[in-house]
Amino acid sequence: ELNLFSSLGTGPIWAPFLRGFGPGGHCRYTADSFLNEVKTMQIFDNPIRYGLVSRALHWLMFLAYLAMFAIVILKNQNPEYKYLMAYHVQVGLILLGVTGLRFLWALVNFPRRPASGLLAKLGHLAIYGLMFAVPAIGLARKFGKENGNEALIQLGNQWHGLLGWVLAALVAGHVLMALYHQWRGEKMLQRMA
Repeated sequence: ELNLFSSLGTGPIWAPFLRGFGPGGHCRYTADSFLNEVKTMQIFDNPIRYGLVSRALHWLMFLAYLAMFAIVILKNQNPEYKYLMAYHVQVGLILLGVTGLRFLWALVNFPRRPASGLLAKLGHLAIYGLMFAVPAIGLARKFGKENGNEALIQLGNQWHGLLGWVLAALVAGHVLMALYHQWRGEKMLQRMA
């Protein structure tokens, strides 16, 4: 049985907020009850589940990367969407910074994180490496174009897109492995829900 939304009695990340809405979507929270709800949220990771910060960074970055790939696909299908590349660059810069924050947060939580095997750790390390490399190379190309540095332009032209698709393939493998382990009854999805 694949249940994406149950998670060891604590509910998904958005559950505390959904509990605060009554019939018709009217908010039942007072300022004090909302703050009490937030105080009970698990901020740090633990051996069973990733904490609020890790989960929020994970899913926000996932959505940002989906947008990045959607922009590239749209632009490649129809040159009229080339104007979206300005957003691609801006989001790429933000993702580079957020990746740094996420990596530091992962280091802070490393001793507490849910256990994973060697292949999972290597896969995560590769994903983190590419989440740094892909936007950094893209920004280097942009810098090269603005300053006439042909070496940076060639670096970006040769590696940015290719490594971006390698990152997409690794993320797809990450998702498939999480689903596989969930199917085997290991409750992987609840760790990040």
